[in-house]
Amino acid sequence: MISSEDVRHVTFDKAFQGYRREDVDDYLKQVAQAMDDLAAQNDDLQKKLVMLAQRIEKYRTMENSLSTSMINAQRMGDSIIRESKQKAAEIIRSANIKAEDREQRARDDVELAKQEIVTLKGEADSFKRSLIEMYRKHINLINKLPDYTRRPEDEPVPPSSPAPEQAAAPAAEPQPAVQAPAYTAPAAQPVPEPAPVQQTAQMPAMQ
Repeated sequence: MISSEDVRHVTFDKAFQGYRREDVDDYLKQVAQAMDDLAAQNDDLQKKLVMLAQRIEKYRTMENSLSTSMINAQRMGDSIIRESKQKAAEIIRSANIKAEDREQRARDDVELAKQEIVTLKGEADSFKRSLIEMYRKHINLINKLPDYTRRPEDEPVPPSSPAPEQAAAPAAEPQPAVQAPAYTAPAAQPVPEPAPVQQTAQMPAMQ
């Protein structure tokens, strides 16, 4: 490759009817200067090319980093979505289990309340029968009491006057007459019908 220095120091043989030497030297100087300018531009372009190559490499590195970050972000997003779905499914399943448990407890409470109502009804009927039976026994006992009405022979007898020969004797202290109390048995009363017992869940259990 010819350099600018080769152009400056080139020599030509002299010939008849040749070019003027001064013109050729000037032209060679211009060519050499142009070659120097082109070389300087080439060096400058090479430097810029190197800088551009470095920037391109940097951009490629950044692109790879961004691509990796985007892939990681996508994976993280997919993982978060998957975990969120799993947590949502777990929450829904737990809520369903709690709802079913509460529903079962409510059904058990209702069944227990029904059984308690049946038990209370039986205890109320038993109490009612025992109360009626007790009233009947009391009425029978009252009806068996005798009727008592004072008669003339039940009146107290006044003491007789003492005989003359017994006047001197000390008179015995008169004993008070014992009078039977006047007692009249009450008339038999009709047996009142017991009031209906309200069967409620708040009625205490009979012991």
